[in-house]
Parts: sequence; structure tokens; C-alpha cells
Amino acid sequence: MIILSRSPGSKSFGFSINKGKNGAHFISHIEKNSAAANSSMRVGDCILKVNGINLVHKSFSKAIEILKKESEKNDRFQVEVMQQEYFNNSLKKIARASSADNLDGDDFSDVLNF
Repeated sequence: MIILSRSPGSKSFGFSINKGKNGAHFISHIEKNSAAANSSMRVGDCILKVNGINLVHKSFSKAIEILKKESEKNDRFQVEVMQQEYFNNSLKKIARASSADNLDGDDFSDVLNF
């Protein structure tokens, strides 16, 4: 779990997200000298939970709604992430088990900053 603490007067935790075609949401950018940059968060990480709320398989718009609401509550943000390579490996295992297609998580579209 990563705990981000926003600096007084800062409006951002310093990261942007993209959605993947498999219902996952990924870190697409980390601002220099931000709370995110000073954490173990990395570009490509999959966001699993924010403040205990599961974001996996939420629509992109619902994930954005949750992120905005939670980021407005206070200056601390708990984020659970999985590194992209582990996430992709997990999807490959699921795909092999279920013969599903297009679960690689590499197709990003739509971006929003936090």
C-alpha cells in the first residue's frame, strides 16, 4: 500500500491515469517532486484500490468519480497498486485458464490527472 500525502496548498497528488481495455486503470504519468514521485508508485502500475475502494473492473468514469471524491476528502490518499508486469502475468494465467482474448492491459486510452 502506498500512502500519498499532499503538500499544503497543492491540488494534486502528482499522477495521471489511463484505462486499459480490460477494465484496469494504470498510472500513465508521475509529476516530478510530487507526492507520487516521492513514493514507490511507478508509471505502468495498475491501481487496485484507493482508500480501500476496489477500482478493478470499474468503468473508467466510475474510477474517476471515486478518485476525485476520495482526493477531495483530505490530503492523505491510500493507493494499492500492482506493478504492470505482475498484473499482465496474472491476466495471462487467467487467459490460459479461460481461453480469453485481449487481456494484455497494454491498450491505453483516456487520461486523467490526480
